[in-house]
Amino acid sequence: RSRSCLGLAWEAWRATSWDRAVVQRLAPFQVMTAVWPEMLQFFASRPDTDTDVRRVAFPLAASAVAEGPVGSPYISNEYTTYHFKWYNFLPKALAQQFRRTGNQYFLFIIILMSIGTFTTIFDSPLDPTTLVAPLILVIGVSLSQEGYADYCRHIDDKAVNTRQATTVNVQTGERSKTMWKDLTVGTVIEVQNREAVPADVVLLDTSEEGGVCYCETKALDGETNLKRRQKPSNLQWSSISRADAGGLSVECDAVGTREQSSLYTFNGRLVVGGEEPYAVGLQNILLRGCIVRNTKRILGVIVYTGFETKLAKNAKATPQKLSQIDKLVNNAILVVLTIDVFLCLISAGIGREFERNNADILPYVGIWDDDTPDAFMNASIYPQYQDMDWQEDETNFGARFLTFVVLYYNVVTISLYITIEIVVRFMMHYIDWDKEMYYAPLDLPAKARSTNVTDLGQIQYIFSDKTGTLTQNVMTFRCVSIMGRVFGTPLEELFSPPRATVDHVDDDDDDDMAPKPQLSKEVSSVLSEYPDMPDVETLASLKHELFGSSEASDYQLFMEVLSLCHTVVIEEAEEASPGSRSSEDVIYQAESPDEGTLVGAAADLGYKLVERTNKGMFLRVGDPGKGSAKEKVFYEEIALNEFDSKRKRMSVMVRRPDGSAILICKGADSAMLRVAKPNPTDQEAKMIRKMSFHIDSFARLGLRTLILGYKLFSAAELDAWMQQYNEAKSSVVDRDAKISAAADAAEQNLTLIGATAIEDKLQDGVVDTIETLLAAGIKIWVLTGDKTETAIEIGKSCGLLQAYMDVKVLRGGPEREVMEKLVELYHELGAQAAGDKKLLDAVEEELRQFRTDGGASEAKSGSEVEGAGPASGPTGLVAFVMEGFALEHVFVNDARKSILFSVAAKATAVVACRATPGQKALLVETVQTFVKPKPVTLAVGDGANDVGMIQKAQVGIGIAGLEGQQAVNASDFAIAQFKYLKRLLLIHGRWNYRRMAVVILYSFYKNFVLVAVLFFYGFDSEFSGLVLFDQWLYSLYNFYTTLPAIAVGIFEKDVPEEYVYAHPEIYRTGRLNKDMSTKKIVYWVVTALVHGAIVYYIPRGAYAMQTDGGVGQGFVVWGTTIFTALVTAMNVRILEHTRTIVYFRKTIFKLCEPAAVWARHQWCSTISGWTISLWVFSMGLLFLTYAAYSDFDISLVFGELNFFNVGLEVVERAETYAHFFLVPAACIVADSTYPWAIRFFFAPTKNMVAIERAKIEQAEKLAREASANVELQVRPGVNHAVERAYSEEEPVLAARS
Repeated sequence: RSRSCLGLAWEAWRATSWDRAVVQRLAPFQVMTAVWPEMLQFFASRPDTDTDVRRVAFPLAASAVAEGPVGSPYISNEYTTYHFKWYNFLPKALAQQFRRTGNQYFLFIIILMSIGTFTTIFDSPLDPTTLVAPLILVIGVSLSQEGYADYCRHIDDKAVNTRQATTVNVQTGERSKTMWKDLTVGTVIEVQNREAVPADVVLLDTSEEGGVCYCETKALDGETNLKRRQKPSNLQWSSISRADAGGLSVECDAVGTREQSSLYTFNGRLVVGGEEPYAVGLQNILLRGCIVRNTKRILGVIVYTGFETKLAKNAKATPQKLSQIDKLVNNAILVVLTIDVFLCLISAGIGREFERNNADILPYVGIWDDDTPDAFMNASIYPQYQDMDWQEDETNFGARFLTFVVLYYNVVTISLYITIEIVVRFMMHYIDWDKEMYYAPLDLPAKARSTNVTDLGQIQYIFSDKTGTLTQNVMTFRCVSIMGRVFGTPLEELFSPPRATVDHVDDDDDDDMAPKPQLSKEVSSVLSEYPDMPDVETLASLKHELFGSSEASDYQLFMEVLSLCHTVVIEEAEEASPGSRSSEDVIYQAESPDEGTLVGAAADLGYKLVERTNKGMFLRVGDPGKGSAKEKVFYEEIALNEFDSKRKRMSVMVRRPDGSAILICKGADSAMLRVAKPNPTDQEAKMIRKMSFHIDSFARLGLRTLILGYKLFSAAELDAWMQQYNEAKSSVVDRDAKISAAADAAEQNLTLIGATAIEDKLQDGVVDTIETLLAAGIKIWVLTGDKTETAIEIGKSCGLLQAYMDVKVLRGGPEREVMEKLVELYHELGAQAAGDKKLLDAVEEELRQFRTDGGASEAKSGSEVEGAGPASGPTGLVAFVMEGFALEHVFVNDARKSILFSVAAKATAVVACRATPGQKALLVETVQTFVKPKPVTLAVGDGANDVGMIQKAQVGIGIAGLEGQQAVNASDFAIAQFKYLKRLLLIHGRWNYRRMAVVILYSFYKNFVLVAVLFFYGFDSEFSGLVLFDQWLYSLYNFYTTLPAIAVGIFEKDVPEEYVYAHPEIYRTGRLNKDMSTKKIVYWVVTALVHGAIVYYIPRGAYAMQTDGGVGQGFVVWGTTIFTALVTAMNVRILEHTRTIVYFRKTIFKLCEPAAVWARHQWCSTISGWTISLWVFSMGLLFLTYAAYSDFDISLVFGELNFFNVGLEVVERAETYAHFFLVPAACIVADSTYPWAIRFFFAPTKNMVAIERAKIEQAEKLAREASANVELQVRPGVNHAVERAYSEEEPVLAARS
């Protein structure tokens, strides 16, 4: 089947998409020779996806290794990321370009022009070459960008594919070097320490004891912590080396199956001769992209190569999201084309009516009828008509309509897309270059990974994760609850930095004579709110319980669980990676910060993990504060059940030094309480009640909690469970589900022994960021997996939940209870669902079904909600908290979702706790569904559990934290800290939105003015389809008017960033889409019509006075004069929207640099800088075109001498310069009347007020700086460099003052 063309096609179809690997294997010869003979057989028996596996035989014969992929049933190991090859670049790239609506439109116009030029269907007023050349230029720029980017990808791919790998001959042990791209399935390779793995391999042997190795998977999942891998259990290299060629095999998931594509699953087995097959799972493989660490060498057999590797299968592009600006541009094009069709209908109708009424007196139009004198056809009498192509009927309406479709084609600007691309590219670079969003501790700058930069200025809802997003994800051990007692950091120190850590605790901490620290106001408020908080004993007391008695105790058992229940890897000091936790001479690498903190805390308390092998773990037990020798104890690791999101716990089966088997387990409180012993003793029940109280208390302080438990196994129980566990591990089908079921079977009837509390501090600037974003009118939802009480306290500490808010909590429970509470809140808050009639009927049915007898009058107040805390008073502001367990009953149908959103919409703040990744994405989808019009949403997170909501939201923000790069890889923008979100939205987002709004509106405006001029000229030409301008100038119009708009899109700043921070409410301009609203678009359209009339009728009115020696000026000269006035007026128009002049300086592209001198140069009115220079360049380009086009040879080639000497004539005429100044001035005067002036002086918008206020504040600031400059000049000992800088600025400062 692997050699069959149709078998491969079935394999690809089964995977639901064609990939490059399959296409690579479909050789043309195979297609021709295999397709027909195997057609019937293919459809008669399809492969069974449940039993179909890949079987890899090895070791390969030496000849097979030398031949490489030639003749192999598997694809090569060559992996490429490029999009094109040299022979398909042009067709594929062109196909991509013509997916754009604008390019399709211009291609359609070119076809129309060709039909009108080369056929008699209708008359085209323009030659098709005049549009072909600009379109080729525009598309050529895009193709060059795409080609260069793909060339860089080719270079990178070649560097990777030509790396050297070491292949091993199993029988002889001979090593040889082979390029990565030549490796084949079944080849045995050797990888050294710190080398990358070239393909997906099954481990056969390692240099470490027990066949263990460590790897870094940063290239796969972004995680920097080390992962432990090992060869299949009991596999001996001697058995492999004695095997004949092809005598061994690996059976694994077939290519195209879901399991084969997943990074986190692998089902297979290793067959060695007649021996029992060895189970092969995820722990026994190394994937392409992994880097071997802390291991001298590994040996493995390749099972997947090239595009079949798991790395390639998961190398999916981030889902493309159409930005709000893109949607508006598409809609604007449709609106403009609709107006264009309307104008064409009017023009065609008027022209046809004129021709019908006046054909008898206008013989030059060539219409022949019975009333036309025969003399007109006599060439001797009227020689000018001798070549006339007479027609009997008037031009039909359809032909005239097509004529004006061609004439008015410039209603859509040909440079629109390239203009937007250039501006967006600079906007993305500004985010990348912004020093204010650079996080030095981790060397992480901000990164724009999407072109949706303008959506940052229109955000209405923010959905935020908590851990690692609002908090630092740097855990600090605080408290433990053991046997009903709490040990750890005293309550008064929890909120008072510097905070004590376990490392600084000594035996004198329990000195009662020591002065007690004074409680802070924050702690005092917490104590007054929760007066029943537990007493906290010092950690020295816990050490006394651990080492002060020779008898084993529950305290020691607790420490065993704490120090052994984990997947922590011990790393060599010289191999240390970011995110590792050090305990003296030992460095811990943990998969989560929680694990590393707990293991480190156990080490600080005397149970130190010092070594971990494939057989077990070594602890050094002893009081760390004493100088006595410490005992090294070995615990055999029998089985490890890793954490999964369904069980929400992990466990390890270990054999203690005394030979007893014990399962130690830790997990979330909800998961652990479900599997606790159903009939505990009175003492155990009392301890569990106290522990539950302690956990609630910890949660109120915003601490993260875990419960620890254990279960003793007899020899018979252990044997029975190990049989189930081993069968699950050796299974090829549904292995993960079976292993999870085996783990769940062991994790029953646990004895709960205690709980831990860890603090995850808020990041710097979180409170200020949330307050600022709320002031900007953005609604913030926090979605977390923490306990309800923890989420509420974090919400309070970050400023989202205020003390005066009435907190409403929707807790989990039975379906009816949850829905009754939700309906109760619906009526209590006066919520109102929205939607179509069908949805509203369904909502009404849900409300009727679950409404309680007492109705809303019996609704509980916020102070009566358990864990919500007392409300400060009836302020009318509500905070809504919902649990994930309750959402399970709500996300059943749209009616319940509508009720939930209606309640959440009434709340000022919303928090979702115990939320799963799927529920987070559903909450984002719910808001997008039930808010009309659809809002612009933003989701921000840092972990893999946030990927769903990040991809679901319109804008996804990934925080590069300690949980890997999954969120960043799925995001549109990456930042290192939550506080940077304020600058990203309020500064970059707002500026980008306002800049792009001006660029897009101006782009449509200037072309609409052009069409309006032609339309008004139609009344003088009786809508005959005559072009007022030279056709080449007409086609190049956008090249003379685009550069100033690009400058505004790159450099414009309406108000400085300091003003935005001080007045975040001005963000509403983008949030409410004020700059791109229908009202704004109508204003620009009306303005375009007015300006079109001005541009045409002022030169039209002066036409009779413009003569050359008594002879009227030529038609082409007059049209070119109008064209000059038009281009000038359009470029002046864009200057009206310019409030920032950016100078030519070496820091030109560092617009966010906060240097004082640079700040002064951002705001000025001096006629200099980029915008003015590009304006001058555009006008100079126009006059340069006139001069060049007037040349005889150029005019002959392009214009058949129609423009010969015309440009020079226009440039030399005084009338040209009169219109050069008069027409733009008249347009400015028109803008200065209604509505702008009336609105500016009598009814200004909030944004107008903000701009003027910012100008005043800036002028005052400059005046103060000028005054300070004078003082510096007279002060002795002044820094001369500063003095020179200020002296250079003095003329500018004086002018501004």
